[in-house]
Amino acid sequence: MYKFDGTQEDLEWVNHKQGDSGEDEEDDGYDNIIHGKQGGTESFETEFVNAYGYLASYEKVDENQTKATFSGTFNSAQSHSWNLSYNAEKPLANFHLLGNPFTFDMEWNKIAQTNMVDGYAVLNGNGSGYQYMTEGTIKVGDAFFVKTTADDATLSYNHYVKTTRNEKANSLNIIATSAEGRDNLIISLSSEKAGFNKLQNFDDAIATVYVHGEGVNYGIYNCNDDVQEVEVNFNANKMGSYTISIEPNGKFQTVTLVDRFTGIETNMLLEDYHFTAMSSENNNRFIVKMKVNGQQTTDNSHFAYVSGEELIIEAEGAVEIIDMMGRVVYSNDVENTNNRINVANLENAAYIVRVINEEGIKTQKVVIY
Repeated sequence: MYKFDGTQEDLEWVNHKQGDSGEDEEDDGYDNIIHGKQGGTESFETEFVNAYGYLASYEKVDENQTKATFSGTFNSAQSHSWNLSYNAEKPLANFHLLGNPFTFDMEWNKIAQTNMVDGYAVLNGNGSGYQYMTEGTIKVGDAFFVKTTADDATLSYNHYVKTTRNEKANSLNIIATSAEGRDNLIISLSSEKAGFNKLQNFDDAIATVYVHGEGVNYGIYNCNDDVQEVEVNFNANKMGSYTISIEPNGKFQTVTLVDRFTGIETNMLLEDYHFTAMSSENNNRFIVKMKVNGQQTTDNSHFAYVSGEELIIEAEGAVEIIDMMGRVVYSNDVENTNNRINVANLENAAYIVRVINEEGIKTQKVVIY
């Protein structure tokens, strides 16, 4: 069992099993979780601290063998506030591993925040690396990393508050996938200056995708809303086949991925990009070009986008929403532009929107969160 303490340089993962000497009782394979070392038990609490997160590591012998049992006082609270530290001299100390302390899920957009990066990181499904988020739901019992940007940083959550923070900025979720796993990068077109640093994946074989700027590799990169292209770095830790997909969140007219190595340009609103890479290649391989506006779109442009619980269609004709299994989950005729379709009952997933009219057939991929 580990807790995170970014003030201990190169010893930020504190192992409860270690003595003051800093030597493991048993090597469990996590000696290099982020920067290579673990701290001792002199600062490890004897009971879990409410609303903070921990990392559990174990040897997986059998699929049905691992089971954790917790005991303690039932937490019936409906609200909680975190007062978090900031350290200009130790950047890693500005990362805090928190936990959902409630008996219900938390919605990120309902968390009030001051002097924080608007985004967080969680472990991916198999615990091999991180997933970066700017919205979504934090499940009961889940831990999540946040980052402070100045003194007097706070987060607070009240279950009875129904309102959410301001409408989210247009953003792109760029996902790199291979046989070893997946990694992601979020480009957010917002006025916020601070970004969220890329954390080192636990599995070194996973390829990483990020934006590099001012000496920092970003997992969440914020830029002005008038930016039309961003250089995207890709690091293949081993030779193999890879796929890049982009999930748009907002009103994008075009999103194009440019592969500098091959010269191929791909319309990412319509398809994913498949390629091979070696670990020795230059990291600055890709450029993402994008255009955001509300103008009437053409056949090859973005005509559908998700806003809250609605899918907005800027086209006329017969509309179909198709899931990734090829099943039509919605169909209707659109007789005017800016048609709004309630998609609250659809599962959070990727879908294909198809519009058929006298001009032909338009298709576009959308992601419902």
